[in-house]
Amino acid sequence: MATTRSLVLGLLVLVCCLALLTEPATAGFNPSEFPNGFYFGSATSAFQTEGAANKSGRGPSVWDAFVHEYPERILDGQNADVAVDFYNRYKIRAGINQEGVTFYNNLINEALADYRDYANFLFKTFGDRVRHWITLNEPWAYSAWGFDTGEFAPGRCSSWVRRACKAGDSATEPYLVAHHLLLAHATAVKVYRENYKPTQKGKIGFTLDSWWFEPYSNSTKDLDATRRSIDFHFGWFMDPVTFGDYPRNMRDYVGDRLPKFTIEQSNLVKGSLDFLGLKTQAETPLALREYGVNIKGFFAWTFMDNFEWSSGFTKRFGMTYIDYNRNLTRIPKDSSKWFSNKLLPKRETQTQTETQTQTENRWSRPLGFQGYSSM
Repeated sequence: MATTRSLVLGLLVLVCCLALLTEPATAGFNPSEFPNGFYFGSATSAFQTEGAANKSGRGPSVWDAFVHEYPERILDGQNADVAVDFYNRYKIRAGINQEGVTFYNNLINEALADYRDYANFLFKTFGDRVRHWITLNEPWAYSAWGFDTGEFAPGRCSSWVRRACKAGDSATEPYLVAHHLLLAHATAVKVYRENYKPTQKGKIGFTLDSWWFEPYSNSTKDLDATRRSIDFHFGWFMDPVTFGDYPRNMRDYVGDRLPKFTIEQSNLVKGSLDFLGLKTQAETPLALREYGVNIKGFFAWTFMDNFEWSSGFTKRFGMTYIDYNRNLTRIPKDSSKWFSNKLLPKRETQTQTETQTQTENRWSRPLGFQGYSSM
């Protein structure tokens, strides 16, 4: 993993952080400490916010099926049929143009089952405005929690893992799912690089959810356990796009249950990243830069309170408070105000031209959508 870690330090890293900066950590914060072109923003998710589950041609997702078939497996028994009703209220705050909205509505009907065609459709239709594409978001969580523990949709696992699971095989399915996610990602990257990147000048990558591990002691067992933990989390997806195969630890422990890449597939997957998105719960952008990471952006999770998967509406991570008892009223939190006040340049000390240049070249709109699309 030492080689993999060195590669990551050289990648363009976009960080999505669950823990918003607190007052002690932001005292004396100076945006000029970050380089030109650094993005600040927030992230959100269609299923978790939009609602309108049965409108405008929207078909059911695996999560729609999961929450309705197994409401007892959602902490508060709720679903996202309405969520926070972003589908009907986007104009209140986001100000998205109608052309983009029409595209998104039509996307549900036009998107094909084949991932290559689906990705090609997105690149062709939206590529003139989207400059950064994220093919996969949190593939580890989808593979492990959806097909090993059964906590997430589609809720498959072995019965000995969770009695609530009606079907699944925790020993094989997570690895099969992750394998095909990597192939789908690499296929989409190939389509983009060959047909769209030369003219659209964008970048494409994926976002991993992972933890870092440190050994309890310097004993051989603790060191080996640490390497193994990193390989089964971070290396599971980073090794294939770096070296064209899974970590040796995974090969040794999983054996024949771990799928094998053909030579063609290995070459397809290897190098299929322009940037890496990394989801972390602790590190701030400044801290990561101190470790030498070439970090290019920080996106706080999340733009607004939402349907937080198997936790339902019981958790609040949003910079915008949603009052579920008062017609889903939106109330900006202190974190939202901090983003606006701290990250926008001080206009009173600059000329109009300087302000425009700095705003366009240095900072993205703090509370806007940054043109990142997750497929």
